[in-house]
Amino acid sequence: MAKTFEVKICGIKTQEEVTLVNKYPVNYVGLIFAPSKRQITLEKGKELRPLIRKDIKVVGVFVDATYEEIHKVIMECDLDVVQLHGKETNDEILKMPIEVWKSIPIENKNSLLQIKAYPDCDGVLLDTYYKGATGGTGKSFNHQWVKEYGAISQKLILAGGLSPNNVLSVLDNIIPDVLDFNSGLETNLMKDPLKVEKLFVKLVKVSKLYS
Repeated sequence: MAKTFEVKICGIKTQEEVTLVNKYPVNYVGLIFAPSKRQITLEKGKELRPLIRKDIKVVGVFVDATYEEIHKVIMECDLDVVQLHGKETNDEILKMPIEVWKSIPIENKNSLLQIKAYPDCDGVLLDTYYKGATGGTGKSFNHQWVKEYGAISQKLILAGGLSPNNVLSVLDNIIPDVLDFNSGLETNLMKDPLKVEKLFVKLVKVSKLYS
């Protein structure tokens, strides 16, 4: 696993939130095109895309969308990565023209065995299993299970309840390739400038340990 990490902020919905994340060393932003409290339309995605800082990669989040639906968003919103939370097969992943992250819902340590079903995805996103939800719940899982599982050949994206308050303890236990933040940076479903600032103050301290 990498000794350095990148940062993704998911669930961006407004121009104000884009302006906020543009101020910080964010590597990825997530636009959610699936049913969710943070869902945006294709038109909103097209509006936000050119406002995002050029060096930030844009991730489109989908749940059981058709290939045609996903491809349309890829092309019209100039996505860099597709993040899939549904029942997609490895063969379907192979069809995608850009980088693919497959979400694996973690309920217990055996949930990690699902990774083997997706050898051709570029990244695996580990998120907490929560009945009736596909992410953004603010719930975390036992990261010790990931350490016990061993090496993961794909890029490892860690999600599930990450916040400025717990990120240091998480990094004491596991250092993924990408830390994925969503609800832990929000107040009333909007990205909170104070929470985002607090996060990066802490991450600057951590990065010095690994530089």
